[in-house]
Amino acid sequence: MAYQVFLGYLPLPIAPAAIETKYGNRNETIELIDGTEANILKKPGLTEISFEFLIPHTTYPFASLAGQVGGAITDLMGPLSGLATGVATTAFLEELERWKRDKEPFQFICVRMIGEQLSLTNFATFSNFNEKMVLEDYSVIEDRDQYGFDMCVRIRIKTYNPPRTAEVDKDGKVKEQRS
Repeated sequence: MAYQVFLGYLPLPIAPAAIETKYGNRNETIELIDGTEANILKKPGLTEISFEFLIPHTTYPFASLAGQVGGAITDLMGPLSGLATGVATTAFLEELERWKRDKEPFQFICVRMIGEQLSLTNFATFSNFNEKMVLEDYSVIEDRDQYGFDMCVRIRIKTYNPPRTAEVDKDGKVKEQRS
């Protein structure tokens, strides 16, 4: 199985090897007078997704089309390849920082693909994920022993559920709802 993942408008050059999805829970457990416990079931909590992805310094055969194009450009630039890699790295890191700083939700798209040859004309997709998310936290790891010249980003995002307000008249009837 392979993934094509987008953070906002940015396709990840190398899809994560693993994606962890946690489905939130808001149920409560209470203790009854006789000492037994009971559950109070509530609506589900927010979904949280975490994964690591690489921002490559070179071309990899397993990279997505976006990663292969970016890697090919850096390969062609020879000694100036650091400039192209720096542009890709800067684009990702600036977008992550902007989402965090501006408290801005973004679209997260994950397409899971299976097939012998992954191409635009020959793949089966299932369990796709396309949701507005918010950036909870991220970290950037530069470790030459583990990642070479590549940069690893660990990210944790959560479903965006905007608060909704309602205007209620004096009789308790809802006049208007806003999000």
